[in-house]
Amino acid sequence: MAANLANAAIYSTAQSSSTYKMMGTTLTGVLFDHDQAIAVHVGDSRIYLIRDGKIVQITTDHSLAMEHVRRGLLSKEEADHSKLQNILTRAMGIKKNIEFDLLKFPVKPGDILVLCSDGLYKGLTEKTIGDIIVQEKDIPIVKLCKHLVRTSNDLDGQDNISAVVIKILAPKPVSLKQKVHKLFSNKA
Repeated sequence: MAANLANAAIYSTAQSSSTYKMMGTTLTGVLFDHDQAIAVHVGDSRIYLIRDGKIVQITTDHSLAMEHVRRGLLSKEEADHSKLQNILTRAMGIKKNIEFDLLKFPVKPGDILVLCSDGLYKGLTEKTIGDIIVQEKDIPIVKLCKHLVRTSNDLDGQDNISAVVIKILAPKPVSLKQKVHKLFSNKA
């Protein structure tokens, strides 16, 4: 898997010099297979799914704060403001071999995915991210990403921010001529 190769390269670089000794990063990516999304995830970057105006966090943060939430020691709201939020329990480059979360979930036309670093959701609440996406869904994706980043920076601005927005579109109709051409070209 490409994520394992990337981790090995980061780990090797981190071990090669004291300058890079504690180097690590998060990874959150997605691959689409028809009406399914397959995500790879480690760290505290996130994937949100917005469907029918509602936002749902797909990934689970690998942080000490979220570990405390899972154990019932903190509420999700307390974790969002806890200093433990910055302590990662899993990240790329820290160990030679790490465990990635692999998640599979359905997607349909009209869905919107937001992949983002912690800088975005530290500046904006989950609800605010969803509200911005729903209110601004018709603007070009690049402008939408810039709007999210700018708004988060204006409200917090203490961390770097990355945001990717993916809109799931309906498949383009295929003409009879295209179907026939595909049928005969596959038999050759």
